[in-house]
Formats: sequence, structure tokens, C-alpha cells
Amino acid sequence: MSKILETVDNEKNDQNWLDQYCQLPKNKLRMELHKIVLNIAVKIKQERKKKKISLDKLSLATGISKTALIRIEKGSGYNINTFIEVCFALGVSPEISFGEIEV
Repeated sequence: MSKILETVDNEKNDQNWLDQYCQLPKNKLRMELHKIVLNIAVKIKQERKKKKISLDKLSLATGISKTALIRIEKGSGYNINTFIEVCFALGVSPEISFGEIEV
């Protein structure tokens, strides 16, 4: 029975977060999303450099052009599928930790 209540509580928390998220002014929302994307971009570049993988080698491994990879590392021009593909090619888990968004 407690598992059911725990699930209901988690769903309520998720809904509360979604409600708060939807109430953000559009410019604030864009800024928060931009910060998340830039954070991901920095981590991808750091991981690639830490593993001493060149952009050329990563491009061959993923099938993503070197130009596109450069854009990814700058925080532009990619979607979640591309992010996951690059993470797999780098041998890292594509887990994302979302910080609290203040309303």
C-alpha cells in the first residue's frame, strides 16, 4: 500500500513542478533552458577532451559531421537524440541532472 501512496506523491510532485515550469515567463524559461543546454555542451566537450578523442574521430564514430559536433560543443544545433548518440560514442551515460528552476 505504501508503494501506491509513494507513486501518487511522486506524481503530485511532478505535476507541481510542471505547473511551476509552465508559469515561468517565456524569457525566463528560455534563459533556464539555454543554461541547461550550455551546461550539457560544456560537459560533452570536457568528456571528449578528457578521453583525448578528436572531433574527427568522434565524427567517424557517430556519423555526425565535425561542423555539427563543433556546434554541439557550443550549445547549439542538436536534439536529444544527437546528445544521446554523442554520449554513447564517448562511453558516458547520457544522464542529465536538472537543477531546481526558481519561479
